[in-house]
Amino acid sequence: MDVCSVGVYDSRSVCCSVNCLSTFKIKRMQDVIVYILLCMAVAFLLKKFVFKKKKKGSCGNDNNCGCG
Repeated sequence: MDVCSVGVYDSRSVCCSVNCLSTFKIKRMQDVIVYILLCMAVAFLLKKFVFKKKKKGSCGNDNNCGCG
C-alpha cells in the first residue's frame, strides 16, 4: 500500500500529497540527469576509441622526427 494513498486521512495527508508530487519531480529530474550523463559518457568513449586522431608524419620510418 502506498504511503500517500487517498484513503489515509490524518494531519499529514496534505503534506503527504505534496511530498508525493515533489518525489515524482525529483525522480524525473534524476532520470534526465542520468540520461545526459550516459550520453556524455558514450560520446567520450566514441571520441576516444572510434574517432581517433590520425598521427601526423611517420615517426617509425624517420630517425629525425624527435620521437626518442
